[in-house]
Amino acid sequence: MLSPRRMNRGGVDDIAGDGSTSADLNDEAPLPERLAADARTRDVFNANILPRLDSGDLAVLATVNRKMRDVVFDSPVDHDVRDVAAVRRELGRMPNFVGSVSRLAWAKERGCPWDENTCAAVAKCGHLEVLQWARANGAPWDAWTCTGAAEHGHLEVLQWARANGCPWDVWTCTYAAGRGHLEVLQWARANGATWNEWTCVNAAGGGHLEVLQWARANGAPWDEETCSEAARGGHLEVLQWARANGATWNEWTCASAAFGGHLEVLQWARANGAPWNEWTCTYAAHRGHLEVLQWARANGAPWNEVTCVNAAGGGHLEVLQWARANGAPWDEETCSEAARGGHLEVLQWARANGAPQDEST
Repeated sequence: MLSPRRMNRGGVDDIAGDGSTSADLNDEAPLPERLAADARTRDVFNANILPRLDSGDLAVLATVNRKMRDVVFDSPVDHDVRDVAAVRRELGRMPNFVGSVSRLAWAKERGCPWDENTCAAVAKCGHLEVLQWARANGAPWDAWTCTGAAEHGHLEVLQWARANGCPWDVWTCTYAAGRGHLEVLQWARANGATWNEWTCVNAAGGGHLEVLQWARANGAPWDEETCSEAARGGHLEVLQWARANGATWNEWTCASAAFGGHLEVLQWARANGAPWNEWTCTYAAHRGHLEVLQWARANGAPWNEVTCVNAAGGGHLEVLQWARANGAPWDEETCSEAARGGHLEVLQWARANGAPQDEST
């Protein structure tokens, strides 16, 4: 991240045109300003400096003075900081400023939000020194600090937070499991963190079989969502292990496999007795997975009007055409959803082929 220490002569109000003066671009100016100001080196600046900056960096750069504001706004580099509103937006995003103490201090001085989200954002990025500084300077925290550290595998941050009184809840284990951070999960449990079914659900959804196995071996509860999330993520090995070890399932396993477009998972689930209902076809249509829909119908999956509704709402004309050619019912919601999604071609085809339409379409 671009350091703000050399760029503290202005602020977002300066670029809003309040009459503040710009810094002179002379030989004493920082190198980026001199490169941008000189026509002979501007191409170098655009090609080798601006592309390395994220949106937060660009917002900081735009607050230096009007010259740098114009450089950022008019740059040929592809970015989304093109006006004052965008600068204000980025300066209000605490995650842009948690990379160092100096950067966070700069943001705090300029009114960036200073609340529980500050510590949570720092913890997510794993910057222990910054978190310590934030706490020493009055930043509050809540359980999301521990959750953020756990989600991103920052064990040292989590340990320091807990040693200094930060609360936690079941989401610490849930998020650690979902991202596959077994060591974090093990430490959390050894130090009293609670968990519930969502630990197994998230481990399965992320495809983290080792985490799921450890969790179950150590007493973590589970329910049908473990199988459905494994199916949604296409993690067949996880689903197979879960079923072999007593995990229950319901219709949402097949529906979730269809949602993710995972035909092999759906086929295995059905071959091994998983129930299904109309939502298998509905989700396949919604996501545009025609092959999944075709297989499901060829193997007896039921459907209803919502299959066409979801195909239209997702803009999947080929899916809608196949569904109608193969007897799928429809109603006014097909046109309504096509219109709501802005899918004109779908709407035109539906109307040309007799789809009912209400007055609101």
